[in-house]
Amino acid sequence: MSCPTRRIADRSVPGTLDRTRRTRGHVRSWLGLCALLVISSVGCLVSGDPPTAEPLVTAALPSETPPPLPTATTLPTRPPTPTAVPTPKITPTRRAVIPTSPPSPSPTGPPAATQKPGSVVPVGVNLLTNPGFEGQYGPYAGRTEFNVPEGWIPWYVQWSDADFAPEFKPAEAPHLSRVHSGERAQQYFKTFGTYTAGVMQRVQVAPGVKLRFTIYGQAWSHDGSGDCPSDQSCNPADMGMRIGIDPLGGSNPKADSIVWSARQSPTSGWSAFSVEATSESDYVTVFAWSSPNQPRRNQDTYWDDARLEVAP
Repeated sequence: MSCPTRRIADRSVPGTLDRTRRTRGHVRSWLGLCALLVISSVGCLVSGDPPTAEPLVTAALPSETPPPLPTATTLPTRPPTPTAVPTPKITPTRRAVIPTSPPSPSPTGPPAATQKPGSVVPVGVNLLTNPGFEGQYGPYAGRTEFNVPEGWIPWYVQWSDADFAPEFKPAEAPHLSRVHSGERAQQYFKTFGTYTAGVMQRVQVAPGVKLRFTIYGQAWSHDGSGDCPSDQSCNPADMGMRIGIDPLGGSNPKADSIVWSARQSPTSGWSAFSVEATSESDYVTVFAWSSPNQPRRNQDTYWDDARLEVAP
């Protein structure tokens, strides 16, 4: 705030002293007034409330969120390239073919003794069903070429798809020379061919029993020439006949567990076959086997009068 001033001219003229003094007094008064005004203003500044500080406004800046990292995408795994393996050369293997249903004829003759697990069978009791191959023959598993009596199951080994099963039927009158005893025997044959075939029977026993299996066998092998009578073997093949016991009671005639007898080729009459083995389960299976090594016009196998008993 500016104080009003008044410029006073100092004149050195007589008679003006009083006027000068008065003027100076007014000046002092004005100066004093100005001083009071200045002091008043300063006092106001000193004694007054301090100015209120306006709050600092902070701008809320958006937080800088880092962009999300890209998610790793699982690429589909390419399967490994298979290593070329040379195709093995396939050689023919034997396949045992066994029908799966029982024969249609009803049982004939007295039932065979069956040893229950844990029981003792006296020596001399035949454990087989229909050991003499008697009674009615019928198609086994619906196959008319598999005619067997009650109690027996036909089988054959197929070397390849080109092999065929032999035909099974009863040997009976008027060819009684092909029957060892009774009225019938089991016969199977294949004209101009070879085969590996036979019959089998599974019997319930107790483990650890020493058993003996016996049967009579005969073969007819004729080449079709007129060099020999037609009812006799002529230039015969080796018929490769044998019998066996599977102590485990299996149904595979190629099983390694089977105990086999020696091979025979009885082309001129009946021959007895015998083999012994000790049971290793609650069942054993007996097999009759023949496998001629060359084809002939007539290639027939005959089995009769079988027996399975406890060995003495």
